[in-house]
Amino acid sequence: MAYTLINGAFHVLGLQPDGDTLRFEPDQPEFVDHLNPPGQEPDWTNDRTRVNVRFEAIDALETHFSGAHQNQPFAEAATQQMLSYVGFNRVTFSGASVAAAEPHTVRGFILAQGLDSFGRVIAFVYSSEPQEADGSTVFIDNVRLAASVNSKLLNDGLVYPGFYSSLPVNLKDQLAAQTRVVRQARAGLWPHAQGHIGSPATIPDLTTLETLILWPKLFRRLVRYFQEGNQELARFDAWLREDLRDRDDFIQLPNGEIGNMHDTFTVSGNELQMVFAPEDLVILPDTFVPRPVATANLRIVAALVNPVGSDRGNESVTIINTSPTPADLTGWLIRDRQGGQHPLSGQLAAGECTRVGLGHTVQLANTGDDIELVDPKGESVHRVSYNEAQGGREGYTIVF
Repeated sequence: MAYTLINGAFHVLGLQPDGDTLRFEPDQPEFVDHLNPPGQEPDWTNDRTRVNVRFEAIDALETHFSGAHQNQPFAEAATQQMLSYVGFNRVTFSGASVAAAEPHTVRGFILAQGLDSFGRVIAFVYSSEPQEADGSTVFIDNVRLAASVNSKLLNDGLVYPGFYSSLPVNLKDQLAAQTRVVRQARAGLWPHAQGHIGSPATIPDLTTLETLILWPKLFRRLVRYFQEGNQELARFDAWLREDLRDRDDFIQLPNGEIGNMHDTFTVSGNELQMVFAPEDLVILPDTFVPRPVATANLRIVAALVNPVGSDRGNESVTIINTSPTPADLTGWLIRDRQGGQHPLSGQLAAGECTRVGLGHTVQLANTGDDIELVDPKGESVHRVSYNEAQGGREGYTIVF
């Protein structure tokens, strides 16, 4: 997936940066205005010259969220290290705001794909001068990914992974693997983190919560929960479920199914424990609306995603009709994770399979992707996923 390269300068004086948010002044603001999704407006400040950048793929401990904070030493360490990587030295704070820094501004660039619901730019951040021209379309490989401030902070173990569905699968897989290595090496915050598999966190109140190192996504929900007057943890699961949009986020679980925030943890008394590693979760945007999954007799049974030679025009998906009667394929679609669609047509006899060549409208990534079967009403009736290990075997058909 392509990113837009945007040159500019980073600012900190009088502002409240944290480990994953920084103010940016683009040389050409129109490049920010044109970011996805259509209709989403950037949250400009300083007479439409500056905008907050939210670092792609990472989630730092909160230094200030709704009047609360996470474990201060590690939250502040992430902020200071981020500022150092960007190029700010001798940074001093007055409360949460930067009182002094050398230099006052730092030149750099971002690789941006879109805006979040708050109007912040979601981007990979770089402190160097790029080779490409301002506004260029850039595809991020592993070398360029490793050079980002985002990746460096994750490699230091100072931030959590924070993967959204807009993050390309190959980058997600690389950063997830990196997270596992760092955690196993017990770097940064990981030896002290709580609430993970095998290490439950005891959270009787907000005061205790502020001392912990916990997945920031859960922390933010827990802050709201306690600030609304809840006195113990036992009702947290039910509280989440009461508000599907603003509390119980949609999340893609490790098995590819769509779940919610309440599916990611268990609560026993005042103890909370995640049931998945954070790098194995993909958060869906606030605008996500789940489509009802219809009962259908057509199923995806196999796919050739990495044919010998050129991929384009040679990939295929195999579908079976499980019913005792012929199926009309007119109006049906095969869809990839990025929304590419390939129409189906013709008849499929009872109990028979058909291998569908995908042409050029659907491109299945060798680094992992999702494949959906969509009926004429636009409903997703079957969905399968595969990973980089499966997609990397040239010429082999994946069986689901």
